Amino acid sequence: MERILESRLMNPVEPAAGDIVLVSPLTGPVVPLADVPDPVFSEGLFGDGIGIDPLVGRLVAPCDGIVMHLARTGHAVTLQTAEGAQVLVHIGIDTVELHGNGFKPKVAQGAHVQRGDLLIEFDLDVVACEAQSLVSVVAIANSEAFDVISRAPAGNVEAGVTPLLVLRARASAEPAAGGAWPVVTEARKSVTLAHAGGLHARPAARARQAVRAFDARVEVRFGERKAAIESVVGLLALGAGEGATIEVVGMGHDAQQAVDAVVNELTREAPGETGEAPARQLSPVPGAAASAQPATAASAGARTL
Repeated sequence: MERILESRLMNPVEPAAGDIVLVSPLTGPVVPLADVPDPVFSEGLFGDGIGIDPLVGRLVAPCDGIVMHLARTGHAVTLQTAEGAQVLVHIGIDTVELHGNGFKPKVAQGAHVQRGDLLIEFDLDVVACEAQSLVSVVAIANSEAFDVISRAPAGNVEAGVTPLLVLRARASAEPAAGGAWPVVTEARKSVTLAHAGGLHARPAARARQAVRAFDARVEVRFGERKAAIESVVGLLALGAGEGATIEVVGMGHDAQQAVDAVVNELTREAPGETGEAPARQLSPVPGAAASAQPATAASAGARTL
């Protein structure tokens, strides 16, 4: 993300009809997204947004919406507005590695919430001591569909009160002509997630970015659930934690390259993501029917349909 563009938007504007106003979910000073100490967020891989350095251990809903995803460890939550904007609030950096220590969710996944409702309580001292940073992020997971047209200027914001971001839906893109591939290739690979946190926000965002270079559609399957690689929120909702075996499926001209790229991002060790073996807790495969599927062997292959 270009700092020049972000700085131009670091000022409030009067929202127009149809715009979505997000209030701050946390209390504390604003941190420009480019200054968040995590490249997945600062480089916009997860989506456009803003940072906050929290001074109070209470996270409230920035808008009315549905809780699409609540991290099992309680460190992150994603809401979807009535307009379809997917708003992630991620407390701290590398907090998935705290395994829930210091976090107390006050809402359930699937709940309907209103702006200002308490979603998560967290212990500032615990998170500050055990995480890489307390700096938290509000990011628009489907930024391809919504533009941030305004964000709060430098200074302190108050949870549930201060307008933080204004979103505007983009015009619907025209469907691409000739969307079918002359020869459709499918590739599959099963892998076990060995790193701390499993399929959490950071590797999910990296995987989405990696596949954009290829002419292919990719989805991730975990038991009976599946999610398109383009939907980071959908990937998080799979609930694939440490020790879970997932299948990555690609279709298209570059299917094998795309699958390999996704697998690489979901399994490679990045700073702050060094796994621990054995995993503390294995994720059960969702759905009774899934129990009959092979759970460990890694396989890869490609075929032409």
